[in-house]
Amino acid sequence: MKGRTRMPACGRPRWGGSVRRRHPSRGRTALALLTMMATASGVALAAPAAADSSDALNGALTSSRSQTSCAQLQRDPLLQQTTDLVMKSTQEWLDFTARDVPVQDPMPVLKDLGYGGGTKVEVKMLQGAGTTEAASIHGLLLEGYKDIPSCSYSTFGSSGQYNDRSGFYLTVIILGGP
Repeated sequence: MKGRTRMPACGRPRWGGSVRRRHPSRGRTALALLTMMATASGVALAAPAAADSSDALNGALTSSRSQTSCAQLQRDPLLQQTTDLVMKSTQEWLDFTARDVPVQDPMPVLKDLGYGGGTKVEVKMLQGAGTTEAASIHGLLLEGYKDIPSCSYSTFGSSGQYNDRSGFYLTVIILGGP
């Protein structure tokens, strides 16, 4: 390796510069320490916004659909279960714990769950991601600007969560029609 500088075992280049590496558990350790300190002092910390953003997502979907002459979308339990499975597969992919790529077509999952009963059904999956919940929902609504107002869809399932590893809010909506 003539002419190239090798990195020594200590992690610093030989030319005197430094390499900044972020330790993966440093942020979690600081959060755990902060939580312990706040608990010991009697101050309760609010839960991070990592829980579930379904209310904001459903509100945005309802608002987008209300601008048309179509009937309101109704929540479907099988579509909801499928969106939860899609979200889980995406979360596992981003956390490097997945055994397969994220679900890209919801129809095979829906058929396994018994959706449609052999009849031809129309299904559309919309996804969004953003550094804020609003940006994620906005991206999803932009992706579905033609499909959400369409009267051919009558049911839906939705899911929204925060991914700690990537720092992104993720949203998924699956629209279903007769």
